[in-house]
Amino acid sequence: MVLRDLRPGRGKYGLRHVVGVVHEDGGPGDKLLVRTVVGVALPGAYTVEILRDLPQEIAGTPYRDFYAALQRAAEQ
Repeated sequence: MVLRDLRPGRGKYGLRHVVGVVHEDGGPGDKLLVRTVVGVALPGAYTVEILRDLPQEIAGTPYRDFYAALQRAAEQ
């Protein structure tokens, strides 16, 4: 999955590619604000437990096979 940092400051909009588990209504991990593709925040309390980080740059064609590229990186 791709996590975006929306905190104010220099790192805003930074991203991380990770393998993780999302928990509803609390659970282990960091607080997570889940948004739709158009930016609408979903109701509820979520946390994300990061199992491992993936490379910052992933081989693939931009805007074409992003999810397939993430899957290949996770399997390595």
